[in-house]
Amino acid sequence: MGRQKYSKRIFADGLLKIEIWWLKRQGYLQGGWRSGDINWPSKGINVKLLMDINQYSPRLWIAFGQHMATDQEIRLTYSDCNFGGRRLFFTCSSCYRRVTVLYQLNYLFSCRFCLDLRYKSRNLSRKLRIDPSFVALGNMIKIQKLQADLKRYTYAGFATKKFKRLARLYDQVPFLRPYMV
Repeated sequence: MGRQKYSKRIFADGLLKIEIWWLKRQGYLQGGWRSGDINWPSKGINVKLLMDINQYSPRLWIAFGQHMATDQEIRLTYSDCNFGGRRLFFTCSSCYRRVTVLYQLNYLFSCRFCLDLRYKSRNLSRKLRIDPSFVALGNMIKIQKLQADLKRYTYAGFATKKFKRLARLYDQVPFLRPYMV
């Protein structure tokens, strides 16, 4: 019986993603053939998009890097809205689920269910999710408790687990960093 807190699941927060609302805002979903680039400068990744938005079978083709060979084809589906109009969704290429966000892992875009992703905010209490200042306050309380419990910083020349945990907490509260012992 393992602890769920230390599972090997990946967080969705740090992965690259394509969202329907962003494509709509950029004008890719207006109909007909469209092409363009999506850049993630922080990750050094450039993705080329080719979209065919028609009434019957809309599709999105994604190519990674410099070559324009189609690396992945993603189908799009429509859903009728209650008061008229239609809404566009991605169809996950693995499970065929209708989703609005696709995450990239190993050069393939899939939904968060197929990639078994979770969000970092799910590990926080509701109070901490509402206001970021509560996160800093919670980390300061954890730092005080760890400093009270910390008996040694190193053992056999290596940093102890408690000291490493304390250093990670100090990294999350940058204004306390200069006072770290």
